[in-house]
Amino acid sequence: RLCTLETFNQYNDKAFAFLRGAQRFRNNNENTMAAFMLQQTCEFAYRSLILAFNGKDIKSHDLTELRKHIAIYEPQIMGLFNSKIKKETSLLTLLNETYVKARYDLDYQIGDTELTVLIEATRNLLGGVKRLLEPYLVVSTLK
Repeated sequence: RLCTLETFNQYNDKAFAFLRGAQRFRNNNENTMAAFMLQQTCEFAYRSLILAFNGKDIKSHDLTELRKHIAIYEPQIMGLFNSKIKKETSLLTLLNETYVKARYDLDYQIGDTELTVLIEATRNLLGGVKRLLEPYLVVSTLK
């Protein structure tokens, strides 16, 4: 049973809200919190597709694990975050680490350059998520 367009949109809207939060944190020079919010952005973007394709959520915060579940249904998820798959995996791993360290390591800091790359990759992902789902939405409205 697939999720409704409304459910997809709720998760996708939440992803964009986290992205706006990340941008506000970055504007206030709070890079670590910005990166934490980017992880949440990606997590909700991936979850929106998991629900759309699978109809149920996955109990994980690991971005590479979530991406793997989506790839079963839509292999084009690979390379949306970064066109070079090894680099994509490396960046998703960095976001996973930032998610944990931002919560538990008070001394953890992420640099401006890393954050800039992560923001761009996250924007790529959000744009790609909607494009991946569009063909399915057209088919479902024709029934």
